[in-house]
Amino acid sequence: MRGDPLPAEHYVARHCRNKDLILTNGEPTGVTESAFEPKPDESDGLSANWLEFFGNDRQHNVAGVRSVTKLNVKRSHRIAILNVGAIASADGSANLRVVEDLIDDLAPDTNAAHVLIKEPAALKDQAVRDTLAFLVQQSDIERY
Repeated sequence: MRGDPLPAEHYVARHCRNKDLILTNGEPTGVTESAFEPKPDESDGLSANWLEFFGNDRQHNVAGVRSVTKLNVKRSHRIAILNVGAIASADGSANLRVVEDLIDDLAPDTNAAHVLIKEPAALKDQAVRDTLAFLVQQSDIERY
């Protein structure tokens, strides 16, 4: 239900543009803090997708994220996977949390797996974004 917190053991997926990626020999090995910088239309929190919403293994869940992504995805873009509990403990003073935010517009805009990483004010702090970026390892980066 909208506003409910996600379980700490679950995972979310955040869209990353090429400029958000750390590249080593042309391959993404991490993300920069810019991947967690709120965009003008993200005043309520950072948009992400809830992997476990799709109810299967990681490969299936990432495929589910791909299927609900409405962004103009380019070949160079990636999906960064983060653990909800790690986000919440990334900076104790930031009070970061992940909550359900289903988008229930008419198809094709429906996305019941949509979540928000909150608090927007905390995400304006580059140190908080750096901490989130540090959580994303090479194995946490998926292709679209």
